[in-house]
Amino acid sequence: IMFEHFYIRKIDVDFKNFLKPWADKANLSFLEIGSGEGSSAIGIIKEILTDKSSTLTCLDNWDPIALNGAFEDDYETNFDNNTQPYIDQIVKVKSDSIIWLNNNQDKKFDFIYIDGDHSYEGCKSDLELSWNLLKEGCWMVADDYGFDGVGAAVVDFIESVKNDVFFVRTESQMWLQKA
Repeated sequence: IMFEHFYIRKIDVDFKNFLKPWADKANLSFLEIGSGEGSSAIGIIKEILTDKSSTLTCLDNWDPIALNGAFEDDYETNFDNNTQPYIDQIVKVKSDSIIWLNNNQDKKFDFIYIDGDHSYEGCKSDLELSWNLLKEGCWMVADDYGFDGVGAAVVDFIESVKNDVFFVRTESQMWLQKA
């Protein structure tokens, strides 16, 4: 099942404004934590990572979500099917984010999009571990800022890096730029 990619929705203006300097550039490396069915990955590639040498690392555990004892759609299969046209630019990583982020602290990214675990602990870990992977002057965005766990984790994280961050809140996201 393919949904409209997320740029078609109301957050398109924020993404295009904040990421405009990277549009069409070569050899960019973006990281997405929490890829779901691939709609944000498709939007990022179609709108920003248009140069074929740029890549998007999609990190998700793709664990099925139980709802009333039954499992939802197979998100991983949907991700694979939806992102097939962009497979040359996607580095798919099936892993728990904490494990992968801990094991890849040597990597550097031009942009990090966090839309994974929405619990306080999970989001705070993703923020802390990702911050080391973000290049200076680049943006990291925490999606679903209105969720209790996400909002509290972002506020506490900003406090811990307050001398090294510039931040902007949009309708449903917090954008953090590494100083």
